[in-house]
Amino acid sequence: MKNKSLRVIRALLSVLLAAVLCGCEALRYAPPEPGDDEILLKIALDLEEDVGLILVDTEMNGRKTYGGSSNADRSMIKRDDVIYYSVTREDHGVGEDVSSTVLSVRIRVVTKYFTPNYENDYPEQYVMPTEELTFSASFGNSYGITVTGNNVKGYTARLFSGTE
Repeated sequence: MKNKSLRVIRALLSVLLAAVLCGCEALRYAPPEPGDDEILLKIALDLEEDVGLILVDTEMNGRKTYGGSSNADRSMIKRDDVIYYSVTREDHGVGEDVSSTVLSVRIRVVTKYFTPNYENDYPEQYVMPTEELTFSASFGNSYGITVTGNNVKGYTARLFSGTE
């Protein structure tokens, strides 16, 4: 009888532990929410191969910015990763009185890993740009961009609702 009770308690504790760990994992990967002073780009990769870097060029209010994403451990970015990229008022010189604006975004895929640099200067043969996307964007909102393609035919970027 005592062994049976002990097994039931162990089973309940195991279920409870599993529930707690699953809950923590879900919280750990919750997507970020944009702040009132930023536009958040959710860049969903749907590529045929892993890539080295994703560069993001933006233009708003006559000001251009250049940034991007890489893995801190110098590994390739997975072909199906999702990258969150923030575009801020401060970076583009947009005042608090502006709630929406026209945003242009160009994604450049670097097919081989290179150590990131502030100039975003990489060998041309490894950098493949997408067409520029231009759309009306509001601060405090998120916008989805899907990047598809491969290093032979090139890459394409398109806007999506963010709920796909």
